[in-house]
Amino acid sequence: MKAVSGRILKGSGASAMSLVARTFEQLLLVPILLAVWSVDLYGEWLLISAVPIYFAMSDLGFLQAGSNELARRTSQEDEASVKRFFREYTSLASIWSLVILVFFVAAVFLVPLHDWLGLSILTPGQMKIAFVALLSGSMVSMNTSALLAGLRVRKLYHVGLTIRAVSAYLRILVTFIQVYFFAGGPVEIAIQNLIFRTLEYAVCAFMLKRVDLAPTLGLVFGRSEKLWPLLLIGMEYMLMPLAYSFSLQGMTVATGTILGAAAVAVFGTHRTLTRTATTTLQMFVQPLRAEAGLMQRNEDVPALRGLLVRLSRVTFWMSMIVAVVLVLFGGHIFRYWTHGRIEFETSVFLLLLLASVLEGIWRIAATIRLGSNRHRPLVWGFAAFSAVGVGCAFVLGPLWGLAGMATAVVIPNLAMCVLTIGSTTSLLKMTVGSYLVNIAKPPLFEAKSLFFLVQRKLF
Repeated sequence: MKAVSGRILKGSGASAMSLVARTFEQLLLVPILLAVWSVDLYGEWLLISAVPIYFAMSDLGFLQAGSNELARRTSQEDEASVKRFFREYTSLASIWSLVILVFFVAAVFLVPLHDWLGLSILTPGQMKIAFVALLSGSMVSMNTSALLAGLRVRKLYHVGLTIRAVSAYLRILVTFIQVYFFAGGPVEIAIQNLIFRTLEYAVCAFMLKRVDLAPTLGLVFGRSEKLWPLLLIGMEYMLMPLAYSFSLQGMTVATGTILGAAAVAVFGTHRTLTRTATTTLQMFVQPLRAEAGLMQRNEDVPALRGLLVRLSRVTFWMSMIVAVVLVLFGGHIFRYWTHGRIEFETSVFLLLLLASVLEGIWRIAATIRLGSNRHRPLVWGFAAFSAVGVGCAFVLGPLWGLAGMATAVVIPNLAMCVLTIGSTTSLLKMTVGSYLVNIAKPPLFEAKSLFFLVQRKLF
């Protein structure tokens, strides 16, 4: 357990750095862009970036399954098997992403996407350039996720997260310079994003080459690995980012369709700020998922159960502290953050904050199944619940406005709490009641242990 705790600590530290970077990127880009762009232009930016953001969040489904398989081979098979699998795994990732890119680039020039989205400020040409650049960056980002699988098995996972974090900090800085000093618009920001995503991939590939696990960018002939089983598993994993697209991008598009582009800016900014209540759990989700794939024997169940309970308790209380702060000061933070250009909606804010806390509860519990290819009930459930949530938005939005849209976000997250906690506790041979009681206890022991662990590392 000491080795596991050490890896969790390293991974959590890198995840924390990455978390801060993503939080800064989400929060700082709003005032940066709104300081120069109009609210309507910002709303159109959110609309054209909805699909590319979905693919940036996706891992082509099979990437997570392949990462788990690579971890298994590292612990149970020889080095030749690991290298062979990684070579063909990264090759297939590049081919899949290229096919997706070609399909959407062709579609954006063949369908009247500009008219479908109701854009009035961006020209059709600007929309196409920005969309293609954003989508290209997302495809590169997915291939970088495949490289993180290699860094994971070389005990350098924290290095990959650090590379992505540094890239995010630089993107914020360059965006600020472009917008404030060069009047940069959506096209320039999209191209900048593609450049940084490409640099991330190049640095990760260089790191892997140094540890003798170079990726393959292109077609591999004479494949010896049977990747189709992973593709089938991956097709189910794809339901997870698909469900997130319903919950995030789908709700964004639904808001624009029902209430207009200006409402998208209002809804998007409220949701971005409230989601800070769950961003803290990201520093634990990725390391815990990485370890879950290495702890699948029956004798590992007690250790994995204890690990989940401790991390669930810590993340729950961290999210609750952030939520309380947002309840007390959210309105003031929001008005300062948006330069007072977007009206603060209290009911919308509180509903989205509730959805964020619920999401944090189920996401940490879901890592056990998602990290060990035992994901089926969760991915199917999340896809179904998220689709129901979007359907509810089209019913509740016209009735209650933005409050109805926010209520539609709460529904799938509440349902996922019930499903995830029930299925995960049964897998780990514990009751739902004991799990809930344990995470409700203040994490005093965990905080004390972390303090002494960090103290030993530093001194």
